[in-house]
Amino acid sequence: GGQDTGAVVATLKPPKFLKSSEVLVGAKCEAIYSVDGLFYPCSVDAIEGEGSYHVTFEGYGNSEVVSIMHMRMPPGGAG
Repeated sequence: GGQDTGAVVATLKPPKFLKSSEVLVGAKCEAIYSVDGLFYPCSVDAIEGEGSYHVTFEGYGNSEVVSIMHMRMPPGGAG
């Protein structure tokens, strides 16, 4: 496994988008809840397909299939 060595120059700090290789079943992350468009903590239940994941929102019990573009790492990173 090699690290990306390409220089990344950004004046604004972009949101930390996930790569599909980072999204594993059981992973903790945050995803946008479709009803209000806000990020909530969730866990990944299953991989639905290319770039789509079945998640359950923690504390709510709602399950939803979300795009990887609507997912991010929790603040502070994993662990």
